[in-house]
Amino acid sequence: MSRPVYIYALQDPRTGEYRYVGVSVNLKRRMRAHLRLRERNPHKNNWLRSLLAQNQRPHLIVLEVTGIDRCKGAEKWWIYHLRKREQQRLLNLTDGGDGFVGLVRTKEQYRKIAEKNRGRKHTAESLRKMSESQRGKKKPHSKEHGLKLSLALKGRRLSPEQIEKTRMANKGRKRSEEFKRRVSAGLRGRKCSEETRMKISEAHRKRVTQGLVRKGWEHTEEARQRISRTLMGHHVSEESRRKMSESGKKRKPPSEADRERRREISAMRRRDGRGHYIKESKHE
Repeated sequence: MSRPVYIYALQDPRTGEYRYVGVSVNLKRRMRAHLRLRERNPHKNNWLRSLLAQNQRPHLIVLEVTGIDRCKGAEKWWIYHLRKREQQRLLNLTDGGDGFVGLVRTKEQYRKIAEKNRGRKHTAESLRKMSESQRGKKKPHSKEHGLKLSLALKGRRLSPEQIEKTRMANKGRKRSEEFKRRVSAGLRGRKCSEETRMKISEAHRKRVTQGLVRKGWEHTEEARQRISRTLMGHHVSEESRRKMSESGKKRKPPSEADRERRREISAMRRRDGRGHYIKESKHE
């Protein structure tokens, strides 16, 4: 049996008038495409934009269910019937019968499309428009979708090239006060589980024992002043002191290999008169 094809109409919920006739094999996906406002029909886009501005959406009415071989003729008939006989102000740009219905691309076609678009970059104007169109929108993922994303990204490691590109893209970038406030509000009251704390502790321990620390590195004078101003007047509560004390008691003593590795790291560092680490000179 051939796949069913739906001839549908978009109805204005304010007036009950039909404004567009189309054909599709997947009505939900077709409605999402309409609401993205990216199709080359400015009249339909403007009408949908006016509905969305009033927090309304068009009603999708199925006019007829047919097959692939008859859908184009059926679409033409409904456009003619509604436009000429029912005097509906349709926003279709053509008389129907055009487009690809039920098109299924092969893997080779997808590969060619991907190669053609590879390296394509949006202009600054396009990026600005996309940013403005998405601003203020909230798209929370469902728990199932979030779990799928988590499993897909688990164990993923960025290449050194990707890390360098990210670093250069964020270099000199300053966050607005509003952005900082939102991040702070989102993290306020958030507590890590015991399992997460153990993972963070274990990861930090591996970085120390494996020597994954910055050698010959020190804070700049400006950085030290900023840290000093941030910590000025900061007092550790008795509860925090108690927790740090208990954590230190539970900590396992370092092994002989750990002690040897730490001695090697210390030997590669030199301190100045104030006790700060200084960079090793390449000319010595």
